[in-house]
Parts: sequence; structure tokens; C-alpha cells
Amino acid sequence: MNDAGGRVTKWLWREVGHAQEAYRPYRQALLAEEIQRVAAALLVITVLFVLFVAVFTPGRAWKDWPWLAIILASPAGCLLLVRFEVARQRLHWLALGTDAVYTLGITAGLLYPGTPTSGTALFVSVKLLASATLLPWHPAAQTISAVGTLGLYWSALFYTGRVVWPSNDLPHQLTGPLFAALISVLAAFRAEKLRYRLFQESLAARHQAEINAQFAAIMSHELRNLLAAILGYTEVIRDGCTDSSQPTTVQQALDRQAALARHALDTIQVALALSRGGRFLAPDATEPLDHVCEALHQEFVLRGTPAGVAFRWDVSPDLPSTRIDGTKFKMIVRNLVDNALKFTPAGEVRVRIRAGLTELLLEVCDTGVGIPPEKQPFIFDPFERAAPEEFPEGVGLGLYITSRLVDALGGTIRVDSTPGKGSCFEVHLPLPPTVAAP
Repeated sequence: MNDAGGRVTKWLWREVGHAQEAYRPYRQALLAEEIQRVAAALLVITVLFVLFVAVFTPGRAWKDWPWLAIILASPAGCLLLVRFEVARQRLHWLALGTDAVYTLGITAGLLYPGTPTSGTALFVSVKLLASATLLPWHPAAQTISAVGTLGLYWSALFYTGRVVWPSNDLPHQLTGPLFAALISVLAAFRAEKLRYRLFQESLAARHQAEINAQFAAIMSHELRNLLAAILGYTEVIRDGCTDSSQPTTVQQALDRQAALARHALDTIQVALALSRGGRFLAPDATEPLDHVCEALHQEFVLRGTPAGVAFRWDVSPDLPSTRIDGTKFKMIVRNLVDNALKFTPAGEVRVRIRAGLTELLLEVCDTGVGIPPEKQPFIFDPFERAAPEEFPEGVGLGLYITSRLVDALGGTIRVDSTPGKGSCFEVHLPLPPTVAAP
């Protein structure tokens, strides 16, 4: 068992060797700090011992270990020793990168085979408890382990008054190696636990890297499409400028080009916000609600819809005179409409906007393929695609981005969908107070 534990421990630390290199400067700083603490604790203990010997036992030898044990067993001595042992164990951990518990197993087997079995069992059990429930750098584990180590030392000192070397008594000879084997098994168990945690962290890092790669791919795809459309309308403008009979075409192309450029800018802003963990910045300026809705309507009219799909725009004519974050609201409407058009081969897509005194209601409904019930709870998660296999386009970011935008505006979003009949997304957004007319 001892050899197996040693092999597992060595194998583990080979695996995390690269990770330790990254923390080397931090460990060196902690190492210097712990050396100072150990030196300070040793100085205080030495001064206490010298004073005690000088005052109470002037005729005794300096190597009278039972008296030293009694001194250090006092309340003040216990506190000092525990602090010293914690510092020593941390020093061991920082310097060697291994746990002192494993070293204790060897120490118990070589130096203390003659220690009473009951005392050894008690204090090693204390260390086993700390090691089994906590990680070695946890402060509570360090303190509990320090108490267990000191208990082993005291058990040997009070038993014989000196460090006990191997004897011919077979039961006593087996006591230390037995606990050394137990501690070795425990070290292997903890090494496996730590290895599993590192493995989980590596999986999470790998998953995050894949998400970042997919995110970069979809953003590149979206921006490429937008820029291609802008270039296309630029060609229309260039051709229209040579034909005086088509001024309307030129104006429409310019309007569409400007809308696409704004869309590209909004997409970049959302990408930057998601790269910051979804923390959207406050808008530079708000826009009147009716102006935002009119701009969206004109954008969809210029864009057009696929053949066989009717687009309905239903906005209340009596919208309040309030201002909203136009950039985020436009992105929400665009994403929901794009999603509806994508999954509606034929039928209708309808946008409905209503406003009350304190709330804005947005509904985007379609008669498309719908969303299976088992997928509906997850459609707002990143990279979750609710579309059937015959719709391979997209990677599942649109609804996730929409939900984050709704959250940023302090609203809520829900979906009601029936497979084969269509989906309806409902967004509720709080409205700021109405601005009085001048």
C-alpha cells in the first residue's frame, strides 16, 4: 500500500507540475513569509525554555526532554507549538509541493514504533480526520494536523522521556508501519481526489475554449454576412449613380446600407459585452420609443421576407412619450424576428408591440416548425439549438443573446410553442416614467 500510495502521489504531482510552475512566484513569496513565521515562533519558544530553565531548574541539563515537554504542554506552550507546527507544515508544503501527512507516515514507522498503541492511534486518527475531510492548504486542516503531529511527539516523550528507536517488541514494531500504511493509503486517496478536481477543471477550461471558438466563429459569420450585404448595396449605389432614372433605388440602398452598418455595430457591442461575462455597459443615450419602433419597421420593410412568408407589423399607435435603450431593444426584436423567419418555411411572422404605464410588451409569433416541449426549458442557454435536424443553420446563440439583453433591461422573456404549429415569444420590459411634452 505504501508503495502504491507513493506511486500515485508521484504520478499526480508529475501531472500538475506545469500548474505549479505558474504559481512559483506566489509560492516563493509565501515561502519567505512562512520562514519568517517559523523563525519568530522558534525564537519565542527558545526564550520561554531558557527562562523556565534559568528560573525553575537551574541545575538541570539543557537536554532534559521530559521537562521541555512539560513546559510546552502548558497552555502558552501549546499555542506556540501549534502555531509553529502549522507554519512548519505550510513551509513543507510550499517548499516541496507535497503534503506533510505522507512524510508523517514514514516518520511514524521509523522513529516511533515503540510509542504506545493507544496514543499513536489517537493522534494519527486526528490527522486522518483532517486529511480525509479537508485539503492540505485549508487553515483548519493545518491546525488539526498540527495538533495530531504534536500529540505524536508528546506521546513518545511522556512515555519514555526520549525519542523511541526500534525495539525488539514485535507489537510495538508493527504499530508505526501499520499507521504509516494507513496514512499512505489516505495520501493516495487525497491525491486521487485532487487529481479528479484538476481533471474537472481542465474539462471546464476545455469546454470554455470550445465555447470561445464557436462564439468567434458565429460572430465572424454574422459580421461577414453584414459586410457582404453592405458591399452589395454599395455596388447598387455605384450603379444607380450612373442612372438618373433610378433615384429611389439609390436612396433605398443608402438607407439599407446605413441600417446594416448600425446592425454590425450593435453586433460588435453585444460581442464585447458577452466577452465581459454578459456585463452590458449603460447606453450612451436613450431614444424615443416611437422613433425606435418606426426605425425597426423601416428596417424590416427594406430587408424583405422570404417567399411564402407574410410579415405583419402591429404597433400600438398611442405609444407613450418615453425613452428607452434603443440599441438593446432593436437587437432583441431583430434576433426574435430573425429566429422566427429562419424556422418558418411558409406562413406568417407577426410582431406586436404594446405599452402600458410602466411596462412594454413585445410579442413575436410565427407559424413555423415550433419547439419540442423537452427542449423549451433550455432554449435560452448558450449553444442550445431547438431546431430540427433539417434546419442546420446556426449554433444556438441568438436566443441566449436575446435573454441576456432582456435581463440587462430588467425584463423577462418566455416562450409558448407547439411543434408543427409555431412559437410565440413574449417579452415584458419595464418603462421609465413618461417624458412630458415641452
